[in-house]
Amino acid sequence: MKFGKSLGRTIEDVPSQWRPFAIQYKTLKKCIHKIVQELNDKGISLDIRKAVLNATEGYKMEYSSEVNPTHIRSYIQLDLDAYSPDIRLSHPLTGHTLESIQSDFTKCNSCYVSSSLSLPSTDSNDTDSTTSTTSSSDSHDDIIAENISLCNNSTMNQPLHRMTCIELEKDSEFFDTLLEEVSQLNQLQQQNKEEYMDRVKRLGDILIKVTSPYKKDMYTWREIFQLYLRAEIFIGNTEADRDEHDLEFTQKQFKWFSDELSRTDLSRKFKLSSSKEAFQEFLRINNDLIMMKQFQYINKTAMSKILKKHDKRTYLTASFKFGKLLKHDSYFTGTMGKSLCHVMNKQLSTITPQIEDHTCPICTFIYWKPIRLCCGHVFCVRCLIKSERKKMRNCPICRYEDAVHKADSSNLDIPLQNFIKLYFPREVKAKREENGRQEVSEEMEIIARSQFGGNECHIM
Repeated sequence: MKFGKSLGRTIEDVPSQWRPFAIQYKTLKKCIHKIVQELNDKGISLDIRKAVLNATEGYKMEYSSEVNPTHIRSYIQLDLDAYSPDIRLSHPLTGHTLESIQSDFTKCNSCYVSSSLSLPSTDSNDTDSTTSTTSSSDSHDDIIAENISLCNNSTMNQPLHRMTCIELEKDSEFFDTLLEEVSQLNQLQQQNKEEYMDRVKRLGDILIKVTSPYKKDMYTWREIFQLYLRAEIFIGNTEADRDEHDLEFTQKQFKWFSDELSRTDLSRKFKLSSSKEAFQEFLRINNDLIMMKQFQYINKTAMSKILKKHDKRTYLTASFKFGKLLKHDSYFTGTMGKSLCHVMNKQLSTITPQIEDHTCPICTFIYWKPIRLCCGHVFCVRCLIKSERKKMRNCPICRYEDAVHKADSSNLDIPLQNFIKLYFPREVKAKREENGRQEVSEEMEIIARSQFGGNECHIM
């Protein structure tokens, strides 16, 4: 299927209010036809463009452009004196000699030449060569006399090269259209961003209420968010994977998340009607963010293909320069999606504390009676008792000297302990039961170490 038809079908899947902002691929294709016609009308046929434009040194016809935020001026610059008789003889071209190129070009462009200027030559020949060149009877002399202004600099003793610029109005219109469409996409992106941020904030306000430790749905929400963070739908959760994921991976991971929700049947465990409503809004926000990524991908693809088609049909190498311009454009860099994903993940981790953020680095289970050492690291009291008995006096993480040995009951982090008891009551209960089962054996270990002259533990 051709890309234009595929694009039209894909656009139908995005919200109707976004469709007018999409890259108008078919319209731009028609613009390319007009560019080709304009080039032919000005005597710059495809054979000439292939052979001369931006070619090796000695062929002095160059396609160029001037770029500003609202307008791109496209033109072809020709060094008229580069096509001297000796160059014509030494550079025959298939179907076109340089002489015929020069003749066709000047004949067709007498009314299109926007500005002509004689410039100092880089040739080291003396000024006599200039006189002989300017007085020659080449086929383009009449055009030169009418359209070329010589530099009025009396101190310029170097030979002068006569330059002319041919404006490419249709090419300029093509890129002005692209600039306008990029500008509209940025406006739409900013509008969507503001709406998305407002929705996430309102959802966050609801989640604060329904995930309260005093409500019955706290653990259901925690399980859902654990699955969501594990899915890494939009961005990774590790330091090695902080980049925004591409559309295909995002869709794949969101499907996995949805399948896991169905398998575990978590949504049916909600007790509060407000939780059920918040859950549906949570899914809608994620679906809309994926839709934003899809719309962005569509426009990136359309932009890439239309620029390649422009260069292929016209043989004007514009895509590189315009591509560099887009590298600084916020819509095509993809930074918005990444920032929105960070907002979502931050909301979830803040509203519903995850057990992974409150586990002891030694036993990898939830803190119970958390001891905060002088270096700031936190461990279970029992884990530190075991470390002390093994003569491990320093912090197990940063090796802060005597951090474990100097810890006592004043190092108990009471606010953290209360927080853990409030938000993780099931885990605390399981930990205390496990500690109870180990209590007898650990007491026997303490007695045994005391009999062998071990140091007294200061923590308990």
